[in-house]
Amino acid sequence: MARIQSWKVQPGLSVHAYGSDRVGLLTNAFVVETDAGLIAVDALMRVSDARGLSALCKDLRKPLLAVIITHGHPDHYNGVTELVSNNPVPVIATAGVDAVMRTFDDAKERKWKPVFHSDWPAQR
Repeated sequence: MARIQSWKVQPGLSVHAYGSDRVGLLTNAFVVETDAGLIAVDALMRVSDARGLSALCKDLRKPLLAVIITHGHPDHYNGVTELVSNNPVPVIATAGVDAVMRTFDDAKERKWKPVFHSDWPAQR
């Protein structure tokens, strides 16, 4: 079962943490909530977790303004496609993070798709 925690940092600024269960390897993503909208920090590994993160964003009833990917492991970027749901949301990563994702994505899929089956995103 997913874990969700929220902190009010100051008026107009909150942080929400979404954590996957043990099957999802206890990975985390965060949503920074401002008066203007939401910024997701990472997007989790499994489709089901990305959908949970997306539901959290919808429950906050503010637009998703951007997704920031902190580094190139699939538990940080796999869920981006599910999270943005074809909306024109910028996905931000450094050039180094982008290079790691593109270089190792096929190898990570070979390793993890047999573990997660249909919960591994077809499009990343």
